[in-house]
Amino acid sequence: MSQELDRINLYERRSISQCLETTFDFMRVNRRVWLRSTFVLIGPLALLLALLLTVVNMAAPEDHHAGLDYFLGWFEFDVPLLAASFGLGLWVVLVNVFTLVQLYEEYDGKIDRLLVADIWPHWLRCAGRTWWIAVLLTFFIILPFFSDSMFLGLVWLAVSVPLVLVPSVRLIGHAGVVNTLTKSVSLGFSAWFSLAFTVLLSLLVAFLVCTVLTFPLTILDVLSSTFSVDDATPWLLPTGLINFLFCTLAFFAFFALLSIVVLTTVYQYGNLAERVDAASVDRDVSNFENL
Repeated sequence: MSQELDRINLYERRSISQCLETTFDFMRVNRRVWLRSTFVLIGPLALLLALLLTVVNMAAPEDHHAGLDYFLGWFEFDVPLLAASFGLGLWVVLVNVFTLVQLYEEYDGKIDRLLVADIWPHWLRCAGRTWWIAVLLTFFIILPFFSDSMFLGLVWLAVSVPLVLVPSVRLIGHAGVVNTLTKSVSLGFSAWFSLAFTVLLSLLVAFLVCTVLTFPLTILDVLSSTFSVDDATPWLLPTGLINFLFCTLAFFAFFALLSIVVLTTVYQYGNLAERVDAASVDRDVSNFENL
């Protein structure tokens, strides 16, 4: 009976606050499988990126930073390396979120006891359908790095908001590539401000949670750097180890919380599709059979 009460419909008219509330309801109802799949998929990625960032920073100890500044060194990478890192993370996040949403519909909301062995084939299938979306969105996200024009920046901002619906339209709406882009733009511009506000609000929540999660290691790293002696090589290893642990946690939190943002866009898509197209739950289930 509780499962029935907790059943979440995808296509339903929702306000901005209700989209966020539904996102956290989905995570609460499916907390075990959500955490399990997040650790399995995002955990190794966080370790890999943290190791890469640590090696890059340790190679130039004179430019060493601590805590949050050290983590933000990720954004000082060359654009191709930054794009590859973010694109890989975004791909993993898309696979994780849309696989769980698909399984939630197929199993009528009863997925919390699924094991990794049960989910693995669905991950692989979803990965084959989402890689190009991750490439497209990553390419669009890094475009501001190549231009200082305010006009192009405004155009980028206007178009970037509807594009957050591309994964949902493609994977849930089962649209072709061209139809995915046109429908995403059509739905996105029909509620541009509410969609932008929803994404920004979910990003703010994710940022605050990420800050809280990494705060203890930030303090530890700052203390380690404060009491270290300049040019004293014995301090490089423990400081680097602390930074590695900090970056691992920070990367994990960053991409895990990005999953919340992506899941929020799923329910925002369901809201817009219901308002504009009067989509139904039955139509949604039939579309997922092709995923």
